[in-house]
Amino acid sequence: MKHTDDLHQLPLPPLGVTIFRHKPQWAGEIADFAGLSFCRAVAEATAGAELWVDGGSIHVCQWSPVGLGLREPVAQFQKDLSPRLPFGIAGFRLAPLDRQRAGVTPDVVLVRGPATIIRVMAEKAGWDRAAWEFAAEDNLARSALFPMKSQRDGKGPFFLKSVNRVLGSLDKVPGWEACTAFAFRNRGISAGFEAIIKRYLSSMSVCRNSVVIPYLTGKFNISYFCAGGISWGGNYPFHVTSGWPSALWPEVSSILSW
Repeated sequence: MKHTDDLHQLPLPPLGVTIFRHKPQWAGEIADFAGLSFCRAVAEATAGAELWVDGGSIHVCQWSPVGLGLREPVAQFQKDLSPRLPFGIAGFRLAPLDRQRAGVTPDVVLVRGPATIIRVMAEKAGWDRAAWEFAAEDNLARSALFPMKSQRDGKGPFFLKSVNRVLGSLDKVPGWEACTAFAFRNRGISAGFEAIIKRYLSSMSVCRNSVVIPYLTGKFNISYFCAGGISWGGNYPFHVTSGWPSALWPEVSSILSW
């Protein structure tokens, strides 16, 4: 943990994400996550927990278990999710970087915070090392690289930020989380919602955009938060999320403190 005045101070500690195709022997030594979504697991690990996330961990979200390769897709919208890890992933270890195990290196480092700091990280790494193949100027579902680099908000980012502002307000309403959890256990409701968000909003911001894409490409990615990232992950709606392959992390972390 670094605390230096000339470094960019992150509001949340970076989180190490390690992907396992076979369950390690030591997995039984750490807490098994059980909850709404992968982004909720990320929130709990950020608070200091070392967690194991597998196919039985996520009880509500219909997106992340499929995108992370923990469950096979059933509904058509799940089969259409792209990119996703192939089914057969044993699990994920989530832990703050100061709680890493000997011999276990994070595959991806997940960083959330103000766009200004994440942009400085991208400039340090070089924009040519970003996952542009999943970015689109007219679609923010998988990446926010275009508006992040240009520092210009068109209609898409403006609309998305307006929706996220509302979601952030609703998150404070008693019973809102229980209501969304009840609704999105249903694959039909989730499928209808996906048809909307994949056109106009961010989708799978923490699980796919910040973990799967950096892992598969070896490049960094930046995303606005999806509805689940705000309502279930408790993230600040005006922040962004990003994923950094382990090969890039030493370089970008040199300008950060947390």
